[in-house]
Amino acid sequence: KNTYSYPTSNLGKQLAIIAKLISGGLETPIYLANIGGFDTHANQLNQHLNLWKTISDAVSAFQNDLKNQGLDESVSVMTFSEFGRRVNQNGTLGTDHGTAAPLFIFGNKVDSSISGANPQIPESVNWEDNLNSEFDFRQVYASIINQWMSGGKKSAKDILFKNFDEIQIIRK
Repeated sequence: KNTYSYPTSNLGKQLAIIAKLISGGLETPIYLANIGGFDTHANQLNQHLNLWKTISDAVSAFQNDLKNQGLDESVSVMTFSEFGRRVNQNGTLGTDHGTAAPLFIFGNKVDSSISGANPQIPESVNWEDNLNSEFDFRQVYASIINQWMSGGKKSAKDILFKNFDEIQIIRK
């Protein structure tokens, strides 16, 4: 069941279904919802504004629904992307594929401090410049496996094929 009204966006509909599955007792440890549109080679400012509003509205509804049902302590949400964006804007008011991208993890048990430093952007950049990743994405996955899913280092190592230093993501 849902106890909160969700936006009619595709992401809102996906999260409403996930909330129903969780409240119905399905014990799947990981659910995946997606939103496209971040491949913004043009008109990035407006596209990102609209995309983040869509995400904010859908995730807020999801979190409120889980809270209403007493499930908010047992669910964490993580965002990820398969690619980042370059530093400098291209000629069509967008950016091209790059190396680093932000990643958000939230929920009632998530450590609310920010992990990582603000990126250092040089005063002069060109279209080829990228940001360096501060953390290997596998560090994030290992941290989630070990801290949230109680997988233990062997499980994370089995999944990721080697051990990775963890980042404190879940409150102790």
